[in-house]
Amino acid sequence: MERPQVSPMERLPVEITQKVLSTVTDLLSLRCAALSCPAFFYAFIDAENAITTRVLSTQVGFDVLPEAIAASKSSQLPSYTEDEIQEFVANHLRRRRSPSESWTLASALPIGKFHNCVSAFARMFINNISIIENFRRVRWLDPTYDETYRIERALYRFEVFRNIFSKSRSIEEERNIFFTNFAPWENEQLGCIHDFLVRAVSPAFDDVAEHDITWGELRVEYGVGIESPYIQHLLSLGLEKLHQIVTAETYEARHKLLNDRRFSCPRIRTDFLYDALDNVNEPDDDDTPLLSDFTPEDEPSHIRPPFFDDPDSGPAEIWQWAHQDETKQQFVYQKSRGPLREWGYVMWDSWRLYDLGILQKTFDTEGAWNASRVDLDQQGRHRAEMTMSWEARSKIYMAGGRGWWTVGDHSKIVWIGGKAPHERPYTHAHTKPISVEDARDILQMMKLPSSVTKFLDR
Repeated sequence: MERPQVSPMERLPVEITQKVLSTVTDLLSLRCAALSCPAFFYAFIDAENAITTRVLSTQVGFDVLPEAIAASKSSQLPSYTEDEIQEFVANHLRRRRSPSESWTLASALPIGKFHNCVSAFARMFINNISIIENFRRVRWLDPTYDETYRIERALYRFEVFRNIFSKSRSIEEERNIFFTNFAPWENEQLGCIHDFLVRAVSPAFDDVAEHDITWGELRVEYGVGIESPYIQHLLSLGLEKLHQIVTAETYEARHKLLNDRRFSCPRIRTDFLYDALDNVNEPDDDDTPLLSDFTPEDEPSHIRPPFFDDPDSGPAEIWQWAHQDETKQQFVYQKSRGPLREWGYVMWDSWRLYDLGILQKTFDTEGAWNASRVDLDQQGRHRAEMTMSWEARSKIYMAGGRGWWTVGDHSKIVWIGGKAPHERPYTHAHTKPISVEDARDILQMMKLPSSVTKFLDR
């Protein structure tokens, strides 16, 4: 009887097999490899923690892993009490710790899965930058590892903020618990991520808000952007939910994700990240100097040291370049710096900023304000068009229509009862006459025998 053939891989010494498993680039692939044959499985089980920890570090990146762990831990707090949050902040935000623990595959898999979502958003962020008009004129090279890691760390900080502020807190608490742990350019990086996520999710939301008949009856605003309480609620759902919404390919899929089935409308939140960033800056003292007038002694008392010891000076350099004429009351998330945040100005290496010719120029404060101003005429036109759309959809709603609508296209309206009003049998409303004349008029509208009509005509 022939002995079953054994593959060359199964003949390898267990130490070699373990080294092979350690070179896998992500945790899902590691799980598949470990389950592919008995030799791989037993080799993996014999060194599970060491192999898993190595692959986790490879997938996430050593320079991002502390933020990934912080995001995971912040999502697992038992009840988000004050004591639990303070303990989490002390362990993960007061200072950045190198990851020292080892991981089982079961405990590491959720981190690896969530990192796939973070990586997808980082790629979207980078692709969005490369198509901005100003950068079409220059050769936009692929991002360096440091630049990609910077974006991913900021995305993880967004998720940490979302987790620990899932319930409303005061601005003072948000500042003291979260923002004071980071340098102003790191908080501005979070502002870049906030604005990017608003731009990413708004098209899906606006598509439903502009066309859904019930939302029109409820006068849900669309095309509002950053300050929209509807968009702020969506951001508060976290990156995984946002990724589902952003990547939904059909109107029906977007509607299902966005609509609150209990109320047939979207939910709102007015106290999430936009509100926090808008109020993050500390008030000026009477003698607070401009950033350009800071002495070496001033900096420690007005500028927090960075949470991450960045080997590249680009983010700090360009933040200082853009805020030379500001006091600490304007260090983070100024409206006039919105155009800068749109291209992620505090995410890039110093060499790139010099290569683009940005840091060689003086920052144009007046030009920044002009670029950030709202076009009031355009805003007025949009408001008028939105009001007309609300009114049209409200009439359809009152007539029993639901579903999708746009100007000139009623083909996708779903009518209660299955038929549009003009297709239904005509019936008069029940009317109780209040006089002989009313009774005569009602009788004349009815099809009566000729003998009765002759009597009424006397």
